Amino acid sequence: HGAIKCDSSRFPQRTPDLLAIYTAAREAHPLFKDVVEQAAARARESGAVGLLTRAGDEAPLKHVFRVMQKHATRIDGGKPTDFETACDIVRGSIVCDSMGDLGKVLVVLRQMQTEGLISIVRIKDRFSHPTAAGWADVMLNFVCLGGGDAASEHVCELQMVHSTMLKARKEFGGHNAYAAFREAAELQECAVVGFVMEDVMKEIDAATSTFTAQIEWRKMAKICSHLPKGSDADKLLQEKAAMVDPRVLEGPTLNGHVDGVTALTTLSNGNIASGSADNTIKIWNVSTGACIRTLKGHTGYVLALTTLNDGKIASGSSDETINIWNIETGARIRTLEGHTNSVCALATLSDGKIGSGSWDFTIKIWNVSTGACIHTLEGHTWYVVALTTLSAGNIASGSLDKTIKIWSVSTGACIHTLEGHTKSVLALTTLNDGNIASGSEDSTIKIWNIETGACIRTLNGHTGRVLALTTLTDGDIASGSLDHTIKIWNASAGACIHTLEGHTHAVLALTALSDGNIVSGSRENTIKIW
Repeated sequence: HGAIKCDSSRFPQRTPDLLAIYTAAREAHPLFKDVVEQAAARARESGAVGLLTRAGDEAPLKHVFRVMQKHATRIDGGKPTDFETACDIVRGSIVCDSMGDLGKVLVVLRQMQTEGLISIVRIKDRFSHPTAAGWADVMLNFVCLGGGDAASEHVCELQMVHSTMLKARKEFGGHNAYAAFREAAELQECAVVGFVMEDVMKEIDAATSTFTAQIEWRKMAKICSHLPKGSDADKLLQEKAAMVDPRVLEGPTLNGHVDGVTALTTLSNGNIASGSADNTIKIWNVSTGACIRTLKGHTGYVLALTTLNDGKIASGSSDETINIWNIETGARIRTLEGHTNSVCALATLSDGKIGSGSWDFTIKIWNVSTGACIHTLEGHTWYVVALTTLSAGNIASGSLDKTIKIWSVSTGACIHTLEGHTKSVLALTTLNDGNIASGSEDSTIKIWNIETGACIRTLNGHTGRVLALTTLTDGDIASGSLDHTIKIWNASAGACIHTLEGHTHAVLALTALSDGNIVSGSRENTIKIW
């Protein structure tokens, strides 16, 4: 800590204007990603292992809502509409498995400062001095040198975290508790110093009268979706957003989950079920948008859902189990155990069977009635993250090993291995003609002939990894991406028919409705019907 010299003259941001800060942040974002990845690579060369970076597309710019919320409750005497202390809009992290590796990353960052690649402006050792909510890390603020004037002046934030700290916060449910505690503490601090909400709202009202005219309507929709419905702030921002683009107030959006929506399935009665990183499953009435029931029982993220032939549903989780549910009563009927890592893909087969794909590299075939594992299919060399049911009782699997495998469910034999993607295969769907489509981290969708194993066509258009696929009733394909969009494709022609915009985070899940509409789930905790 003492060996890293901070250039405090560059801290905080050069301007209090939020629009100018976000403009500079957009320029600095790719530079920051390069710095983080280079720091991790150089630390690995010096002996660090197990480093996980999160920057660029995987760490989008901080949402306007949280920046405004944080500054509305500032107690340093500054105005709530002056945003010069917003130094974490461009942010990222390096997760380390040991404190020794964390030290190696710090040494590399000090070297990068000496080489003129970055200028470190502030460092916080929160291992020695944890936050009030118990969070501990090393946090660096720095500017990335070598870009344009605005980018080189923008202060970014990098957190160096021990993996066990992150596990406690995310996998053991600490993430939501931490956020709630943090926001409550901010409000409490404001109350102590005589915080008056009415005055803050006047400041925000004055600022938004000019600010909202310059911001995309989708960002305003994001702000509105987080505010308490019917509150003065909600009404104010809804009105401002409507002046920019009335589409903000249109279209059914289902709110209820408190973390990302990671799985969707269409039920036999036409309604839908959603799974979330908040460990719950919700049953929704598609016509009214009302949540009918919340199913609780998993102790980890709900990563996969499938509707069974008898109307029940199955859910797969990071707790390594599969639960079978009665959606009418909300009762958990059975738990299937056998995987040794997260279950992140499910597919309904014939004769009361389901298939499950796991981070343990295997696919398991289960008898739902008895809970017995019939087959374990082995062959992938990395996580199995996608499944789809084929005709003739077969199943296809997609893996982070970049391949797709076609399996015989009855024998457990691998019939074909389809190769062509240059990065992980993240999504699969079966087309109306019996062939399949695959979505990949390489941002493409490929159409495959499952009889020959040949790639028929490659669909290009997304600018981020393709995370979800579904086949529509008319045979078209819908794809959801890290680039926040959903694209509708004509599978035969390979043409993109529509691009649906409205989500402000990655689209993690899709399902098709019988009326031709689409349902999407996003990392922003919402479900949209299109």
